[in-house]
Amino acid sequence: MLARSLPLALPLALPLAFPLAFPVALPLAVPLTQARAPSVLTPEKVAFWETTWAKLEKVDSTEPRTRGEGWDRQVSALTQARVDRRANMPQDDDQEMFRAALLKWHLDRIRGERLRPIDAPSEPVVWLSREPWLSARALAAGSARTEAMLLALRETAAGDFSARLALAAAQTEEELAAGQVDLAAALARQLDALASDPVSARRLAWCEVQAGRSEQTVQDLARRLATARDEIEEAHYSLTLARVGLATGDELGARAAAGAALVLGSPDAAVLLGRLALARGEPDTARAVARPWVDRRAERDYPGAVWSLALLPPGFPPPSPGSPVR
Repeated sequence: MLARSLPLALPLALPLAFPLAFPVALPLAVPLTQARAPSVLTPEKVAFWETTWAKLEKVDSTEPRTRGEGWDRQVSALTQARVDRRANMPQDDDQEMFRAALLKWHLDRIRGERLRPIDAPSEPVVWLSREPWLSARALAAGSARTEAMLLALRETAAGDFSARLALAAAQTEEELAAGQVDLAAALARQLDALASDPVSARRLAWCEVQAGRSEQTVQDLARRLATARDEIEEAHYSLTLARVGLATGDELGARAAAGAALVLGSPDAAVLLGRLALARGEPDTARAVARPWVDRRAERDYPGAVWSLALLPPGFPPPSPGSPVR
């Protein structure tokens, strides 16, 4: 277990493990001439921004084919309101500056202009109504965006809730790819709580394994497997267990779980077992596993790809078993 968890722990452990071998000069503490006061959310600010977000929502929800001069005037009025607000707000008010940038981002989006993510304020955001979903789309990746998305996912009655789920899933993969496993796991847990299915279970399992919680993940998947509604779900959960086993070094358990999924009719299990056989230099086994699936028409003919690879002459480099199999 230590060897498997070492890559995750190593970056944090380095400064403690090698303080003398890699000395680092400590920066000098420079006193600030003027401390920045925290933003205060006054009733006037609340009234202005909640009114502004309501107007923005109305503009944004107007069907494109019905937009005319009246719609253009509404967009222009929001743009001018932002300009006026921006000109009169204190430059050190992070919350106000953030909201002005958020309004500009969405006005640019409505106009179809090129967008760049905006930065979160330096202090925690005090969210007003509508702001979590607005911010979840506009903010750069990080903890503030994840917080906004988690809050936006609580609004399950929203008319665009399916779009929120889709964006949260994309952001989960983005945070995971960036190494922010805790943020990714938080999103994956919320998505699974809202719509638990084999896809959300696989997403959550991968995030939790990356976060070093493989034992709990195996237990959770075993529970789902025991309560699966049909053989299709059972095959999906078995295959996810197989992937977790490979990720944690339990190849024997992974093969058993993949074999169970194969018996239940999973072509992805055939792909996984076939690729493992190719990696061991066993093309006959790979062909035997993939052959029953070759003649079946499918959108993604991965078993056919395994079959083709197994026909290549000896010496061809096999695919890496560590590469992702969707």
